[in-house]
Amino acid sequence: MNDIYEELVRIVVELSDETPERIGPATTFGELDLDSLSLIEISMRVERRLGVVLDDAELGAELTLAGTAELIGARRAG
Repeated sequence: MNDIYEELVRIVVELSDETPERIGPATTFGELDLDSLSLIEISMRVERRLGVVLDDAELGAELTLAGTAELIGARRAG
């Protein structure tokens, strides 16, 4: 996987009870069972570490980590 995805996984692991081995590209935010405050924190860490603003509302239950990494990559590319 790419650097964006790997950093996103690190962020999610920091804020959840999951291990990197239990998280995959097809894992959705709904499957991670994160509360709204955790989603806000994810969006803040993405902005700080990856330089991309994500509205926490974009991190919907059906969005996968791979889809999130693609969204971040597209925004970084301009």
